[in-house]
Amino acid sequence: MVSSPLLRWCFASGFFGATAGVLGKVTFESAEVTAARCSYVIPDSDLCAEGAPILTGLRLLGLTLLILSNLLALHAFNGALRAAKASLEASAVATAANLVFTAAYGRALFGETLALSWWAGAALIALGVALLGQEDKEKEE
Repeated sequence: MVSSPLLRWCFASGFFGATAGVLGKVTFESAEVTAARCSYVIPDSDLCAEGAPILTGLRLLGLTLLILSNLLALHAFNGALRAAKASLEASAVATAANLVFTAAYGRALFGETLALSWWAGAALIALGVALLGQEDKEKEE
């Protein structure tokens, strides 16, 4: 059974890892897309014209938050490793949490739909990790 502290650390790691992915996507997208997103938030304004200083500031903020999110993900994963009986346990739960948060972000922020093949791939990853965990348990006994 997975312990409660391990779950908290793994969910935090998955959340911050997925957040870093979103920040990377948004921070390093093309200038046209960044200007369009800015214009959506601040309509009818020259503040969002390509090359405007606000866009550079937003990219620097995004980069800062990206680095911070990655550091928090690594800190949380380190906590998960400390709370786990085996590193595989922490890796499996953190990976699963990351997949769930990535799917949720994709749907909520970018309107992405996940094909059946994505869900099948996620299920195969979970199955593979579970099989590896079983093998480790058998070796211990």
